[in-house]
Formats: sequence, C-alpha cells, structure tokens
Amino acid sequence: MDTQSAHLHSGEIAAEERISVGEALRRLYGIYRRRAWTFWIAAAAVTVLGAVWLTQLTPSYTATSTVVLDLRKREIIDLQAVLAGLSPDSATVDTEVGVMRSRSLLSDVAERLSLAETPEFNPDLAEPGAIERAKRAVTGFLRSVLATAGVLGRPERPSPDEAVARERLANRIVDQLRGSLVVKRDGTSFLMTISATSQDPERAAAIANMVADRYLVQQLEAKFDATKRANTWLSDRLAELRGQVETAEAAVESFRTEAGLLSAEGSTLTEAQLVDLNSQLTAAKAALAERNARLTAVRQRMRQGGSPDTIAEVLTSDVIQQLRGQLAEVGRKRAELEGTLGPKHPDLQRVNREMDDLNGQIRAEINRIVANLENEVAVARERVTSLTASQEQAQTRLVENNNSLVRLRELERNAESLRSLYESFLSRFHQTSEQEGLVQSDAQIVSRAVVPNAPSAPRTKLLLLAIVVAGLGAGAGLAALLEILDLGYSLPEEIERRTSAPVLGLVPALRDEDRTVNGSILSPIDYLIARPFSTYSEAFRAIKASLFLSNVERRPQLLQITSSIPGEGKTASTIALGRTLARAGMRVVVVDADLRRRDLTQRLAITTKTGLLEVMAGREPLASALVVDSATKMSVLPLSDSTYLPSDVFASGQFADLIAELERTFDVILLDSAPVFAVADALVLAQHADAVLLVVQWRATARTVVQTALNELQKVHAKIGGIVLNRTDMRAITRYSSGHVHYKTYSQYYHN
Repeated sequence: MDTQSAHLHSGEIAAEERISVGEALRRLYGIYRRRAWTFWIAAAAVTVLGAVWLTQLTPSYTATSTVVLDLRKREIIDLQAVLAGLSPDSATVDTEVGVMRSRSLLSDVAERLSLAETPEFNPDLAEPGAIERAKRAVTGFLRSVLATAGVLGRPERPSPDEAVARERLANRIVDQLRGSLVVKRDGTSFLMTISATSQDPERAAAIANMVADRYLVQQLEAKFDATKRANTWLSDRLAELRGQVETAEAAVESFRTEAGLLSAEGSTLTEAQLVDLNSQLTAAKAALAERNARLTAVRQRMRQGGSPDTIAEVLTSDVIQQLRGQLAEVGRKRAELEGTLGPKHPDLQRVNREMDDLNGQIRAEINRIVANLENEVAVARERVTSLTASQEQAQTRLVENNNSLVRLRELERNAESLRSLYESFLSRFHQTSEQEGLVQSDAQIVSRAVVPNAPSAPRTKLLLLAIVVAGLGAGAGLAALLEILDLGYSLPEEIERRTSAPVLGLVPALRDEDRTVNGSILSPIDYLIARPFSTYSEAFRAIKASLFLSNVERRPQLLQITSSIPGEGKTASTIALGRTLARAGMRVVVVDADLRRRDLTQRLAITTKTGLLEVMAGREPLASALVVDSATKMSVLPLSDSTYLPSDVFASGQFADLIAELERTFDVILLDSAPVFAVADALVLAQHADAVLLVVQWRATARTVVQTALNELQKVHAKIGGIVLNRTDMRAITRYSSGHVHYKTYSQYYHN
C-alpha cells in the first residue's frame, strides 16, 4: 500500500468513526424526541418535589474551634514521664482526631451541655410536624381498623424500664452528636479543627468549645491517673523488693557462717596447703623409692652370697671401720703368733677367738645396717601413705570449699541485683511522686469557636442546582428505562440491522377518525378502496413496487403473508395487497390458508359451502369455489364453514396440484397463512412460496419473537421476501430517527 492509499484508508476510518459518533448522537436525540414528554414531566416532578423538600429544611449553623498538638518538651525537672508525650508523626495526629470523636468524650460533652433536654437531640421533646402528624394519624387509624378486624390480637411488647430507656436515649444522642461533629486535620500540620453543626448557633459554638475543653481535660486526667497508678504500683513493688533484699542478704550471711568462709577469697590458704602437700608427697615418694632401691640392692647381693663390704652404708659406717681396724690388728698379731706358736697354743687360740668375735660384731653391725635400711623404707612408706591421705583430705576440702564459694558468690550476686533493683525502684518512686503535681497536656486550644452569624446549611443555590440536575437525571433515567422496556421495532433500519431481512414498506396505523367517511367508520380494507390516494393505499403500492421491481427478471408469483403471532394485521395486509395488485391490472387470487380461524373469509363477508378444502378433496371444481371481489375484480379462494379439517393439508399432493393450477390461471397468488408460532401450517406453506412476507406490528411485537420466527422460517429454507412494518404511527416515527421526514411535510400529496 502506497502513502497516498494509506492516507485515504486512514481518512475513511476516521470518517467511519465520525459517522459512528454522529449516528450515536442522532440516536440519543431520537430517544429524546420520542420520550420528550416523559423526560420533562419526570424532570419537573422531581424538581418540584425537591423544591418543596428544600423549603421544609431547617437551617443549621456550624461553629469551629481549633486545637494544636504541642509536641515541644517543656520539662520543669529532668524526669522521664510515666505517660510519655505524643510522638511527632502523622499517625499520632490522626489518632487524636479519632479520640475527639470517641463515644466516651462525646458522652461527657452531651451530659455537660444537657443535650437530652433539647428537642434537636431528643426527638421526644420536639413538636411533630405536619408530615409526622399525618403519619401518626394514618398509623393510628390503621391500628384501630386492624384491631377492630381482630388482626392485632397480639399483646404489645412491654416498655423498657427507665434505666434502659435512659441508656438508649444517651446512645442516640451520642450518635446524633457524632453525626453533627466533624474533626479533621488541617493539611499536614498539627492543627485539628472541630466543627459542630446545630440548629442553634449558640449551641453549635458551645459543642465545639466543649469538645476541645474535654479533650484537653481528658489528656490531663489520663496522665494523672497513669502517674497515680504508677506510684501505687511502685509502692507495692518496693515493699515486696525490700523483703526480697533482706531475705537474700540473710541467706548470704547464713551460708557463709555454715560453710566457715569469711569471704569469697577464703580458699587461697587451702590451695597453698594443697600445693605444699603435693610437694612433700613428691619428695617422700622419691625418698621411698631411693631407700627401697638401696634395700633391694643389699638384699639381692646378700642372696647372691656377695660380700656386704661393698654396701655403701657398710663402707661409710664408723663402727665397722673401727671393728675392721681392730680385726686387722688382731690379724697381724695372729700372723706373728702363727710364725712362732703352734696352732694349739693358747695365745693363738685366744687371738683366733678375738678375730671370730670381731667378725661376729662386723656381721652383727652389717645386719643392723640392713635392718636400719628396712626401717627407713618402712618409715618412708609410712610417710608417703600419710602424705597421700593428707593430700586427699585437702583436695576433698578444696572441692567442698570451691562449691561453697560458688554458692556464696551466687547468693551475693542475687542479693546485689535485688539491692540494685530496689534502689532503682526507690529512685523511680521518688521521681513519680515529684512528677504527680507537674502533669501537663500535650495540646492547647488555638482558637475557640464563636457564635456563627449565618447558617451553613442548607446551601440553597447548590441544592437547587442539584435538584435540577437530579430532575434531569430522573427524566433521562425514566426515558432510558422506557426505551429499554420498549421491546418492539420502531425503525426499518433497526429491523434490517438486526435481522438482515429487507423492509418492504411501512403501513400506517388508521385511527377511527382517519377511517370515517361520510359519517361511517370504514374497515382498513374498505378504506383502501374509498381513499385510493391515501397514505394507507400508497404504503401497499410501495410494498408492490419493492416486491416486483427489485427482481424484474423473475418476479415472485406465489406469495405467503404471515406473522409471528396473531393480531399483527396479516389478514388485512393480505387483502389490501391483493386489492392493490388487482387495481394495478394483475390477475390476483387470495387464498385463505388459515384453516382454523378463516379470518380472511370472514373479513370479506363471504358465505359459501364450497372452498379450499372442497376443491382439494375433488368435490368441487376450482372455478365454482372462487369468489370475485366486486370492488377490484380480485379473486378469492375462501374457506367454507365446514367443520371438516383433514391433517397435513398443505403437505399433500392435492395442494401442490391446486397451486400449479392457480399459477397457470393467475399472475400473483397470495396465501394468508396462520402465524408462525400458532401451528405448523405456516412452515409447510413456506416451502411452496416464492417469497414469504412477515407482517410485524410497529413497537408491539418483541424483537426476540420476530427473530425467532425468521429463524424458524430459515430452518425450512423459506425464501424471505421481506418484512412489512404494520400499524406504524407516521407522525411518531420521526421522533425515533431524524432520517425520516416529518409526516406533515409530505401529507399534502395524499388525500386521507
């Protein structure tokens, strides 16, 4: 697509959109035109009622006071408040707005201003108006009538007692007070406006000021009560803590006395003793090992038969050295004596005895030394045993002492924590006691409400404008509702758009005054003859033109005229169309195919014993059954008044033969059939017809009914020739679409 074509295409789309918008506006204007009286009557009624209601409104006055949240800290003493000040955030301001509208605060305001004694807040004190008096009178009359008729036989409910009545009245007053009170934040600031509305200007100012005053007082009372409750709680808690501290300290002293500990550091002496015992035990064990080793060596040498002279204790013994010295001297003497004396010499024997005595002493001394070693080992072993026992006792005592110290430290810490908690509570108690007289509010009144000079409501001009707008809206809504409830077709283009079937013509509705000729009221079919140049006659000439001029090459010969439901004027339309065709010079026959009603035969006032059924049965020839209309030379094949009604008349071969014979004789055959929804005859006939004309009554037949009828005809493959919109109000149709020229502009062409 080139650029120029694209521009043309976009221009066509834009034109279609403009046409669519224009068409929508024209349709809206059409709705207004045909519903103008409804629109203006509804609008006027609502406006008048609104104006009457406006005159009955009682003027009300609004007074406003302003409160600001003072979030600056003004501390006289450096103490933290029991009930902390408000935080400087938006949520806090919104919360305080809700507090001002709380039921508790408003109940206090209502009680202080004695609102229960004012008729505005206590309807029981107000004088009933005219509407209320009428309502009471009607209610009383109905009650008396029903009581007389015995309908009200149930006993009335007992009235509530005085306390319940007062509570209900108080709740009702608070609800009404909340409804007349507006508390809001001024922008994003910390200012809050309190607007009270009342029928009395002085009362409005009093309510606004009282709400502000009671809000500040409520803040002070809340802080004072909180401080008082805190002091009471602290006092009770201090007494409890004091007893706990005393109990804890007594437990520390008692345990210290029982454990024999002077302080938590009393375990250092026991630990030093244990270290000394460990050192002594180590040394004793070493000495025992050394002595035991020496004793073991001596015993082993003696068992092996070795000389004990090599034993260290023997070598270092002074007694043995002395005895050895003596033995050496005696041995020298012996050696001298052995050289001079014989073995039996008494001196030599004496010397030998001395040597034996000295050797015995040496052996005795060695034995004594060995015994001494054994004694030393025993003593060392005994010492080790003693030191081990002492060490175990000391260690056990140390463990017990350490456990006691742990418990002692625990008791001391508990006592210390309780003492610290007691001191902090005592300090806080002194602070809150001093703070009790320093409570101040977090808000202050910036401006008090003054008595208003002019009423704030009703806003007459605005309400009057709203009433007018509401009236126009009510008129538009009622017109739209009636348009929605109007289920019939009003315009030919609407039918063609919804059903895709062409509209052949609009047959005007004939009123009695229209059909009055020479003082007589004519039927529509006779009016067609009496007024050949009327709009009614012209409508059927237009239908004829639409039928035969649209398809010149193959004009329909067998036409079926039917409707969706009875009463839409199909029979009158069939006769009128037949007369119109006959006057145009065509050979026309009209067949009464509505077997059950015989409406066409009765309208033409035909009385005969021979008709359609007799011809089909072969009892009478066609020529004898045809009746000629004297006014137009139109032929009519009527239905006789016989009660004989065979089944499947139009599906038989006799009917097909009859149609073939009629087609050879006449130019046009019109079948006046039963409605589509009445019997199946209409659908059977539709299969034979060259074209089916569906008569639809203007604004009477529902759209869904017409569409369903067309669907039924299409199911049997009927050829839909078009739709005739019957009984059309030619003057009113211009109100449905501006595309239809007003009737007055062309009515001069007709002679009605």
